[in-house]
Amino acid sequence: MLARACRPLPRGALVGATHRQLCASPRASSSSHSLETLTAWRADGLVDRGLSWPSQALLMGKLALMPQPLDLPAFLEGARGAYVAVSRLLYERRFAELRPLVSAACLSAMEQAMLDFGGAALRVVTQPEGGDFEETVKVRQAVLHHLALLDGPTVDGRADGADGAGSAGSNTGARGERAAVGDGALGEGVWVRLDVRFEVDESFELRDESTGLPANTGLPANTGGAGAGGGGAGGAGDDGAPAGAGGAVMRVQRSVWSFEGKLGSDDLAWRVVSIY
Repeated sequence: MLARACRPLPRGALVGATHRQLCASPRASSSSHSLETLTAWRADGLVDRGLSWPSQALLMGKLALMPQPLDLPAFLEGARGAYVAVSRLLYERRFAELRPLVSAACLSAMEQAMLDFGGAALRVVTQPEGGDFEETVKVRQAVLHHLALLDGPTVDGRADGADGAGSAGSNTGARGERAAVGDGALGEGVWVRLDVRFEVDESFELRDESTGLPANTGLPANTGGAGAGGGGAGGAGDDGAPAGAGGAVMRVQRSVWSFEGKLGSDDLAWRVVSIY
């Protein structure tokens, strides 16, 4: 559901914000990205092995040439927490609390997706109802899929109405695929976009808003769900049981979330800027 809403979003829609709920800002480690570090990250499965060999080599090269080191394991752990937090707020329609965590365009898509469900008199109920949300959304895997250096935040802070963190007027965009990043042009606090590929088990139930009873939608999991990943929030595919009699859905969500933020700063947290 949210997949279709968020897929068309531009890859960059960031407004800087000072909120840490999303994930901890990747901090500069005490050493640079040595060959040993990069090899260990790849051996530990922190880099997307689903990429082609040339794409993997390009990604590893970008990591090696970053002007500021990245604590990749800590960032991916934070991204896992962000997935669960954003999913919960979405399911519970707590849009005001989502605002600091996602871009304005992504928030708009999420709100519209939930409005569409409301218009169809459907409500998403996580399973087990009232239980630990991490039992509803279980992140199997979170790996680095893509890295891009930015000249600054990619959306004018005024577009979102957030605090902007000095981003107004800095719609300068990405550096693209340029590999020569050691020129120091970005100075302290490098802006980056980090794409994380998720694989997540989700379970929920669709209920009729008017009766509170399970909805017999007859929709397959990859068209009727409301996940915050995969076919739910912009994924490449889903596997799962259909939402048939009883409205129960259990599926594997596969999606890529784009995070944008500033390295080397504890004061600037990260935002989800697109989901595909």
